Amino acid sequence: MPNRNQQATLLVFLIADFVYSGARCKYQYARRRAECDNQKETENNVTCPLFPIPQQLDCKAYYEFDDLFKWMNDYISSTVDEKSRPSVTANLVYMDRVVWSGNFGRMSKTNQDRPTQDTIYRIGSIAKVFPVLYLFKLWEEGKVSLHDPITKYAPDFTVDPRMGRADDITLLDVASQVAGLPAVVPHHPLLESRVAFNGTLEDVFRRLRNTVLLATPRSKCIYTNLGYAMLADVLARNFSGGDFERWAQKNIIEALDMKNTGFFRPAKTMSEMATGYLFNGWPAPFFDLMWYGPAGNYFSSAADLAKFSMSFLETSKTMLTHQSLTEMLRTRKVCQKGYLGGRAHFTGSPWEMNLISDYLVASKDGDMFGYSSSMALVPDLKLAFNILMSGNRGENVARKVLQKAIPVFRTVLRSVERKGKPVYDPWKYVGNFTFYGTENVTITDSGNGRLEMSKFNLQLNTPYFTALDYVKDGLVRAYIKDNGYPCNVVTNMMNGALLQFKDFRGGRYHEFDILDLYFFGFKRI
Repeated sequence: MPNRNQQATLLVFLIADFVYSGARCKYQYARRRAECDNQKETENNVTCPLFPIPQQLDCKAYYEFDDLFKWMNDYISSTVDEKSRPSVTANLVYMDRVVWSGNFGRMSKTNQDRPTQDTIYRIGSIAKVFPVLYLFKLWEEGKVSLHDPITKYAPDFTVDPRMGRADDITLLDVASQVAGLPAVVPHHPLLESRVAFNGTLEDVFRRLRNTVLLATPRSKCIYTNLGYAMLADVLARNFSGGDFERWAQKNIIEALDMKNTGFFRPAKTMSEMATGYLFNGWPAPFFDLMWYGPAGNYFSSAADLAKFSMSFLETSKTMLTHQSLTEMLRTRKVCQKGYLGGRAHFTGSPWEMNLISDYLVASKDGDMFGYSSSMALVPDLKLAFNILMSGNRGENVARKVLQKAIPVFRTVLRSVERKGKPVYDPWKYVGNFTFYGTENVTITDSGNGRLEMSKFNLQLNTPYFTALDYVKDGLVRAYIKDNGYPCNVVTNMMNGALLQFKDFRGGRYHEFDILDLYFFGFKRI
């Protein structure tokens, strides 16, 4: 018959086994896929953490970044084509700064000036992010539900119901490319343009009245310009006097200090833009998308896209709360094979989403006559890449860059010792604790209120140290400080685990729980 200590030890390992079997249920589909992709790597004892926590880095101190940035200079400069793509500007953002930037080629075939980070390009579908930000801002303010039917705000919107009713389409469906709406307004192919529509929202609704959806809502990923323009118009009609452009200018462009971004007006912006070119080398015509404007009628610069990227990484000015940004950066649906030429495995709001080197990447590409652009975000790594080109993209430059950049940042971050955010009064936390006599841990102040916890070594033969990152009073997160620790379920879940301190008396906490690992009841000795 095992004694009490042996029973407690057995309980610990039973809990660890339970953690193992249930851990995957705690992550979204994309992260679960990433963990499955990592299974072989883990079995081969590759060092952990699998997903290191981003922290400030001096890129000049690591040779890995020298190699990466040299490769980026060589590769992106090679995308310049004197005939059909003479100007390219790009940057790589990490946390709250641009860590690499490149300006290649010339402003036009007749202007030899090199472009700069402030050079203006048309950004096409990157503009679709603007009406989606509007939706999530209204949701954050409690004015709409993401799952409201769009007909609640546009009762005059109807479709032929044979493939689905207008009432079945939610605001989030429209924002996420799963509403089943066609790409463009039904039009006469000989008398009207496919890429521009000179009409009103009411005109659009009249034309859709006898049109079926392309698929039942939420059953298929379908790219649509019509949907985003309609979303912007419907929301503006209900909440900002019908003027979406003015709302976006005030709440996005001015709020984020994007000085070279705005609604496209040829007479005003042509002189400041890199000239766009078609496949054949002819200058691209300048045209207004008119009613489709919110879906692609904006211009911007690489410097402004860097600021825009940081707002989603939550490392600079933001216009949404953390909760809203987290919701906006979620995957919505696994798309059918070949969607957008294979550029997206998932659809988001309004993102095209993929896994690159195990990280979920949310990107938005813009393709206009004579211009192409990409903004690609890696939220879990606080990394983003932006590129603007005065011609067709030719290849998926953003994907290729991130395939190189993500492993470099992950490798460097694995080598950096984690330092916790200091607590205001470390005395409340420091001391020796025991887990029912089977596991003893010590919490110390390593200096300036930075807490460390040592000797929590379940399923390991040697002790290791964790930095405790201040969250709120009585709440800290544990991050393993040691570099290259072995990959197993317990250590991976311990890295980033939340500790809740309680039983506060005599000016100190006398108990804490490790919530992520289901370990409750570490008592002060």
